[in-house]
Amino acid sequence: MKAISVLSILPMVMAAACSERPTSIQENPSATTSAAVAVSQGDYVATPAGWYHRSCVHQVPDSSLVDASGLVHRKDGSTFQIPKCLYPSYPSSVGAPGAVGQVAPPTDNGWIEWAWDSVPRQSLWYQSLAADWKVPDNPVGSYSGTQVYYTFPGLESNAYIIQPVIQYGYNGYFGGSFWTMASWHCDGYCTYGTVDTIYATNSMHGTITPTGCSGGKCTWTITAQDLTLGTQASYSVSDTQAYFWATGGAVEVYGLTACNQFPKNGVFYSGIALYDQNGLVTPNWHDTVQAGLSPSCNFRVATTATTDSLFHFPVTPLSVTMSGPSRVKPNVNCGWWANPSGGLPPYSYTWIPNGSQGGDPNEVIESFSSSGTLTVWAYDAANQQASTSKYITVSSSAPNCPYGPVR
Repeated sequence: MKAISVLSILPMVMAAACSERPTSIQENPSATTSAAVAVSQGDYVATPAGWYHRSCVHQVPDSSLVDASGLVHRKDGSTFQIPKCLYPSYPSSVGAPGAVGQVAPPTDNGWIEWAWDSVPRQSLWYQSLAADWKVPDNPVGSYSGTQVYYTFPGLESNAYIIQPVIQYGYNGYFGGSFWTMASWHCDGYCTYGTVDTIYATNSMHGTITPTGCSGGKCTWTITAQDLTLGTQASYSVSDTQAYFWATGGAVEVYGLTACNQFPKNGVFYSGIALYDQNGLVTPNWHDTVQAGLSPSCNFRVATTATTDSLFHFPVTPLSVTMSGPSRVKPNVNCGWWANPSGGLPPYSYTWIPNGSQGGDPNEVIESFSSSGTLTVWAYDAANQQASTSKYITVSSSAPNCPYGPVR
């Protein structure tokens, strides 16, 4: 999710265009030592809107309404009050070693890549947003501690951000090495709705819609739907009408230190429908990638009016060829080599029939008493596999093994 992070990022990459973006949400320009210690001790949660003290992050029931005073109205008519947040919140700053919740590079934090647009504040505001996307593949790199990958579409005002979000990893409050979905709203505190487990390749649909707009206020309903499972996470909040900024799709992360912790190839939004008071608009998306990232994982944004493609960690198809003789003498050890291309190193191999390991990781030593087929399967770090085979003819007239006998 985004919020504060975009606000600090955009001036770095497109200063003139960003002059109309909000300057901050609870802006805190420099992290204090005590705050950094608090984050390291687990007192803060990596929300989609930056670091919030865990006492300021609240789950609300499905289909509930959070009014402007923080009173939660449950579906059954009962209520409870969200207490005032007593701790500062911190934007996810960009490339600043030692900042709150961050580690010195190489570590990726904050909004990584996104597409945004805005309307003139004097006359218009965004009235609704909808988008479709698929849950990306599970990252092949392992996560530990507070490491999290968020992606979402969203709307933003000077003080609030609302978005249907999917998450991989643990944000300090919930999650793990699996995908979840939830709807979020953050300002002085963060609320989120029901958290549901979802799965890679599932079809998602997210919406943000207002009702009862009057006097500059609306009731906004944020909904994340897993169309494959037929589940949804939805609740409503009452706040400002002034949502002047839209995000067609964004990737925001905390604490990622390797490219294989990003889902391979990226996440791709389609069917984006953005409305203001006058109806459907044709956004002029500003394709943005955070500057100075380490690790840098081939981040790239490409958009049309209705699509937002967020590329990262591209993985080409894995293929493999085999070097070695096709004619051998009977019962004489020879060597064969697997030659992988594409995919994501490191590679591993399985040889059929099973020979002994040669001098290189991709070499096998084998002897044949009769003609037959030698097959190698190659595997990469992105869980791809490829194979190739060679028919081996056994003949006493075959030349000496060009790779041996075994050394």
